[in-house]
Amino acid sequence: MSTPSDRGMTEREIARGAISGLEAVTAFNAPVFKSHAEITAAVRRAIGPGVAALFARPVVAGDEIAWMTDQPGQIRRWSDLTPAERAAAAEQRRAASVSLAGLIATLSRSGINTRSGNLSHLIETALVIPSADAVRVIGDLPVLAFWGFRRPGEPGLQPLEAALPDPPPPLPAARRRWIRPWPWLAVLAGLVLALGLWWRFEFRPDVAPMPQPEPAGEASGSPPVSPPAPPPVAPSPDAPAQPPPPVPAPAPAPAPAPAPGKPDTALHMPRNGDLSSMEGCWRTDRYSPGGGASAGVSTYCFDARGHGRLVHSDGGVTCRAPAEVELRPDGSLYLADRNSTCSDGSEWHQDRLLCQGGSGAVMQCSGQSDGGQHGVRRWTTTLHRREQR
Repeated sequence: MSTPSDRGMTEREIARGAISGLEAVTAFNAPVFKSHAEITAAVRRAIGPGVAALFARPVVAGDEIAWMTDQPGQIRRWSDLTPAERAAAAEQRRAASVSLAGLIATLSRSGINTRSGNLSHLIETALVIPSADAVRVIGDLPVLAFWGFRRPGEPGLQPLEAALPDPPPPLPAARRRWIRPWPWLAVLAGLVLALGLWWRFEFRPDVAPMPQPEPAGEASGSPPVSPPAPPPVAPSPDAPAQPPPPVPAPAPAPAPAPAPGKPDTALHMPRNGDLSSMEGCWRTDRYSPGGGASAGVSTYCFDARGHGRLVHSDGGVTCRAPAEVELRPDGSLYLADRNSTCSDGSEWHQDRLLCQGGSGAVMQCSGQSDGGQHGVRRWTTTLHRREQR
């Protein structure tokens, strides 16, 4: 294993850019790119160093982030490759995609609250880039810069699954014509001189301007006499009567204010990693996870950062557990609690909900639980915002 000093001597920068125009994708309420060491170590152990090198190492310096790699070979952008080179790199991308998908599925079987389950979620969340311009090819291997980032308001690009767009054909180079400015400047100067001479002789005044007479009052010493005001003109009896001025239309009535004591329960799906719209409590419909289990109701309450608790009620038995919610790259919401013990001493096995925005203050969710001795259980339910009283 190389030491940090050895790594710094062999690493090269493959990309650099500002962070301000990008949105960092989060996992467990932290930017996923900060987990580079954990992600690459897990991939290196399970698959090998070639696929682990897919993730360039991020180095943050102020508002900029640089991406480093120790892979040897020529560094090329995806847009600089020939069609044959893009086809060869696409085969490498497909092979890495198959290997990483198998690793994610294997690690996820341990559950979300285990180290392996957390690594599965980190790797899956990290596989997003803002655009195809973040893909580099070093030698024959693809390397990702700006992984774990996307443009604000966009889902991002899946670098191994999506078909990367081909670059546009280059425009033919235009021949540069050098124009000597001196002849044109001489012509312009001649035109200006001719225009000045024409103006001088065409509009030269031949007669001196006549002096303006002084006002009569000032010449004679007497005060000036104001002219008499014209007599008022009487309206003609045959003239039509003038219509009265139009009456302005009344201003529209203001919109009625919302009734007091009724909070805004409309669903505003989180965006840009902001979970403040999930603050408050949410209640499921009565559901049964199957396997002979009775139906119950779950209530989730979160703060503005997505941390909170779960309370599940089922036939007089209450189960409580810590819970979290996070925003996934595709815009869906992932709710997960933890294993716990219920009020009757029975075990509570973790519930995991994946929810999509619906209508009003309702989300459509699919649920899953390991279920202990009953195996994996799956169900569907809806999640409603609970009005505060």
